[in-house]
Amino acid sequence: MEISRLARLHQPQPPEPSLNETPPWQGRGKTRKNFHCKRNNLFSKTIPSFRIVSANPASPAIRTNHSPRQSIYPALASPLMILEVAILNIRPGMRADFEFAFREASPILASMRGYVSHELRPCLENQQRYVLLVHWQKLEDHTVGFRQSSEYQRWRELLHHFYDPFPVVEHYGPSLI
Repeated sequence: MEISRLARLHQPQPPEPSLNETPPWQGRGKTRKNFHCKRNNLFSKTIPSFRIVSANPASPAIRTNHSPRQSIYPALASPLMILEVAILNIRPGMRADFEFAFREASPILASMRGYVSHELRPCLENQQRYVLLVHWQKLEDHTVGFRQSSEYQRWRELLHHFYDPFPVVEHYGPSLI
């Protein structure tokens, strides 16, 4: 018994990874999506500590690494970035259809010039309400670039029939704190 234990201890070990070596998800054009980390011998949920790369080739790629407990937004913040906020009230009984249509429409938004990121969050108090948060590089990227594009017509076809009443969209500047 003691010999087999010693034999295992003296087996050749794989070399330690070099500090200059990049992880496989940070290679050329790769991002860390759906990568699970091992913590306390249990697999945790997917963590937001991946490299964010803009889906829009016209926008500069944003590459940052985040720890699991950090918010993504401080890394994305820039002095000129604006935040679009829209409260979306959905017609009763159409929640699942809206979420499906929004998943289909998201790549349209992400393909626009000046797009940085977006989130759709459900309201906890009202199941028919969502908040849409979109980060843009400039106000004109949304008001002119997106709203006056042919892609916006497809966005409108997919989503606008769900709203009751039609949402008010407001734009906010950089954080003051």
